[in-house]
Amino acid sequence: MGDEKETEYMSVAVEEPGKKTANSTNSRGKPASIRAHGVKCVKRRTTLEKFLIFLLFIVLLFVLLLIIVLVTKSRKGSNLCLSTHCVSAAGALIENMDLEADPCQDFYQFSCGGWMKKTTIPEEENKVTVLGQQQDKLLVLTRGLLEEATLPNENEAESKVKHLYEACIDEAAVIETDVEPLLRFVEELGGWPIISETFDKDAWVLEEVMAQIRQLHNVNYIFKQNTMRDITKSSQTLIFLDQPELGMKSREYFLRDKSDKLVQAYITYMNSIVKELRPDLNDTYIAEEMNAAYDFEREIANASLAKAERRDLLKIYNKTTLQNLGAMAPGINWFRYLNLVFNDDSLLETDLFNTFDLQYLINIADIVTRTPKRVMANFLMWRVTMKSMSYLCPRLLHHRLEYRKVVDGERADEPRWKTCVQRCTVLMSSSVGAMFIRKHFDEQSKIEARKMVQHIREVLLDILEGTDWMDDDTKQEAIAKATATYDLIGYDENLKNNASVDKEFEDVNITRHHHFQNIVELWKSMAKWMVTQRKIYFDGRQDLDSPVKVNAYYQNNYNRMYFPAGILQPPFYFRHNLKAMNYGGIGMVIGHELTHGFDNKGRLFDKDGTLRAWFSSESVEAFNEKKQCLIDQYSNFSSVVDGVRIHLDGALTQGENIADNGGLKQSFEAYRRWVKRRGEEEPELPGLGLSNDQLFFLNFGQIWCSLYRPEALKEILANSAHPPQYFRVLGAITNSPSFAKAYKCPAGSPMNPEKKCTMW
Repeated sequence: MGDEKETEYMSVAVEEPGKKTANSTNSRGKPASIRAHGVKCVKRRTTLEKFLIFLLFIVLLFVLLLIIVLVTKSRKGSNLCLSTHCVSAAGALIENMDLEADPCQDFYQFSCGGWMKKTTIPEEENKVTVLGQQQDKLLVLTRGLLEEATLPNENEAESKVKHLYEACIDEAAVIETDVEPLLRFVEELGGWPIISETFDKDAWVLEEVMAQIRQLHNVNYIFKQNTMRDITKSSQTLIFLDQPELGMKSREYFLRDKSDKLVQAYITYMNSIVKELRPDLNDTYIAEEMNAAYDFEREIANASLAKAERRDLLKIYNKTTLQNLGAMAPGINWFRYLNLVFNDDSLLETDLFNTFDLQYLINIADIVTRTPKRVMANFLMWRVTMKSMSYLCPRLLHHRLEYRKVVDGERADEPRWKTCVQRCTVLMSSSVGAMFIRKHFDEQSKIEARKMVQHIREVLLDILEGTDWMDDDTKQEAIAKATATYDLIGYDENLKNNASVDKEFEDVNITRHHHFQNIVELWKSMAKWMVTQRKIYFDGRQDLDSPVKVNAYYQNNYNRMYFPAGILQPPFYFRHNLKAMNYGGIGMVIGHELTHGFDNKGRLFDKDGTLRAWFSSESVEAFNEKKQCLIDQYSNFSSVVDGVRIHLDGALTQGENIADNGGLKQSFEAYRRWVKRRGEEEPELPGLGLSNDQLFFLNFGQIWCSLYRPEALKEILANSAHPPQYFRVLGAITNSPSFAKAYKCPAGSPMNPEKKCTMW
């Protein structure tokens, strides 16, 4: 959608009507022969006829000039923007619209009907969105950077990421090494009993194996362990322990019966990989061993809190000492594990750590005491293999695809170049980001986006000041927080410092020929970095996503927004666009992230990013009443998937819904204030017949155009904090009086219901 497309207006202006080929037809369907007919006429013309023809030509020329003058005056009177950029923008918008749809009946169809009609979901995807399409365009640009030849004088990190890409794209070399790199890796991590002849359960120690996995694989599968800023004391850095990520996308899948289609697909996936690694093993034996491993992971899922139970962070947050944890959960030697991970004699049993699920840590310590070592080892090595698989030979990926067909609806693996570009972007984010902003980022975008942040923040501050449901103390805290919210736009300035980027990867040995070993080197580097953060002030910048991402973020514990360079592109932002489009695009996104600081989770953190109950009890009660209105409204949204009607979970998506509604409201008001400061309306786009207020909402609708496979839609409706994108559009605009006014929607019409929910 970000491409500049030829519009209907451009087609009329450029294509010359009289330029037809010999095979053209006239309006009656007969072959056109204008030139031949003209020659015959000339032979019979008299002097008088020639004079009359010349006179007629003069009259027609005068009429034509008169029409041009009148049309030009008419265009000036309607204040149209006829620049190349405006014409292109209008064409792109029209192409994505359904002009026959009534915006007051179904605004999403009106905005995205044309886009949905022309768009198909790629075989390797389970959905397609405007955000995803823009991300693909940036991947192409990034591919070009990575495929440039290394230069003798380029910085070290840039050369390393190019070598990483080169080793990744060399599929022949990956096929030649087959699964040997994986087999060596799992042996280094203590061995995989089901495929190893040398597994020694007496020598196998859970804490030692978990520490090795954390150091070499940068993850832990029995509990999550990281370093983060103390959310109750922002100047302090603590160890963080929590429940882990699971092999299937949702904890709830593990609670289903084993006959469930998704569960069966996961177990088949496990068995197939073991069979691929050890084809000589009996199928029954594999099934028995891996079934026990699955049951262990199921116990982990059962011990974990559901998403709904993790919403109120004030209730579930705990900070205590390692010594206390050892007393409450003696089944795991926590102090021994952490000493191995941090390799640090200064770690004390009296040191504090924080967690959002202390009960899980107690539960898992009990579970491991009654689980055989062989079962735990099989589970751990399965999860190591599952994560490592995408870096290995294609014959393993076939089984992953079969699993994804069931779970996600994907029908093919993505092109290897795309996988490799994404891999480089994730694993060497700073290096890729530095290359991208140097060559493809318009610095003016950063300046303009910051102005928009300022204007939208001013609107939010006025909304907070005028709020009648918060007491004065709570209101002043909210105003202080909105004022203090930090905005990071485009990229972290450290990316412009070659020495800083080089230092991040100075200990990483990247070669052009050993892809899996390159990945392990990067895992080790990331794990080592986590260790170093325990003794320094942790500002979280290293957690920021790549500048090449088409996304935006709000970090509660830093009260910070981040808008990567990737989202400062059309259709979200383009400096030659009308302000109505930019405010409907990136402006809404800015307002969305600002509002996250005041959603159901954001409101629990103060201006410094400290977890603290700063809402008064009366204000909490009023907040919950307004929140419930949105929960009920969005829970009424539903989609029919494979013949079954599934309702959206308004409680699960409440944070995003609060942010969407607040962001749209704030951005529209900021746009109207910009028009007022300007002193007049900006020109309108040609061919649309829409006012700029209508254009604002149209561009908002079009940035969320999307299509989903049934499997993906079911997953999103059941487990995602983000609603399907059409519900994001419909929910926000049906709560907007400004939308109803702009499109003159009758009261009680589908897009202008009488009951509206509002918070910020």
